[in-house]
Amino acid sequence: MSTKFIFDRVQKEREETIEEIFRHVRKKPYPDPKTTMLANFVEAMFQVHQKKHRHVKHEEDSFSKLGHINHHPVMAPKIRPLPMAPRPHTQVPQPTDVVVPVMIPSKKVTSIIPEAPQVPVDNKPLTPKAGEPLEETDLLPPAPVAAPVQFQPEKYIVSTFDTNVTVDVKEDEAGNPLYTLQEPLVKQEVLQLVKEYIKKDFEKDFQVLDNADYINKKIEKACKKEDIECTPEMIKDIIYYLKRDLLGFRKIDPIMYDEKVDSIYIDGLNKPVIVDFKGTGKIKTNLIFTDTKDLNVLLARLAKATGNTLSEENPILDADFEGYRVQAILGMGGASSKLVIKKEIVEK
Repeated sequence: MSTKFIFDRVQKEREETIEEIFRHVRKKPYPDPKTTMLANFVEAMFQVHQKKHRHVKHEEDSFSKLGHINHHPVMAPKIRPLPMAPRPHTQVPQPTDVVVPVMIPSKKVTSIIPEAPQVPVDNKPLTPKAGEPLEETDLLPPAPVAAPVQFQPEKYIVSTFDTNVTVDVKEDEAGNPLYTLQEPLVKQEVLQLVKEYIKKDFEKDFQVLDNADYINKKIEKACKKEDIECTPEMIKDIIYYLKRDLLGFRKIDPIMYDEKVDSIYIDGLNKPVIVDFKGTGKIKTNLIFTDTKDLNVLLARLAKATGNTLSEENPILDADFEGYRVQAILGMGGASSKLVIKKEIVEK
């Protein structure tokens, strides 16, 4: 009883002190605006204190009543432990629906995948939208690091667009395996001129590439301007690059049809393209993308082939087509674009 009496007395003195403070801060008028603001602040603080005190006291009284019914203390409830979270599946089923068929160079061309207007092709870095940061790790794993492995050198031919491209897998100067594409050699200045000459006609009808007379005249015109002899072999090689760049998969086109390559990894600009080579593992190639436009056009073409688009508002691609799994991220905020292509076994 004596303890309760002392507590009640202290509580009463505290309440009287607060009431005295209220009487002082509520005296009006105040001498200046600062005093008015201070008085309002003090009054608000003590009002909050009183409400909190009354709420805590109410909880203490309720607990006291519950805990002493029939003179039995309140027992803490028993908490049942949560079940263990299920382990994730090691294999995630992939969709098998083919969205849009891709053009096979060995067959007659029946469709065109145009140059990608949806993707910015300048060298200015894109910036993500406010509040929507792009997390690359949500889609693409880090590019594999090619490690030295034991392998047998190989040399064989891959045919694309009626042209034989040599694949030479051998050791580089450091003794590591290197996947090398040996494509026809052409003068880049002539090739660029021909692309400019046929650009408008190609946008109207892609089949101009099959018009031999038309293409030959454009190539001869470009060679004459560059003062280079125009030979039948040169014409054939330039037509290969025109179809590869305008209809196919650009630099990686021969690799797409190499049956000994399971996956292709492009980890950005100025980095060697890496392939997963059967029997050897992940090795570097002699292909390097050095231009933002070149890489972004490839990504946009793949997106177009799968019925999708790539843009600043929609920078991620994750789709299947013709036995390929394509995952890509359009470079934003100064980061380079990235691409992973995996060949899958499609059940028929």
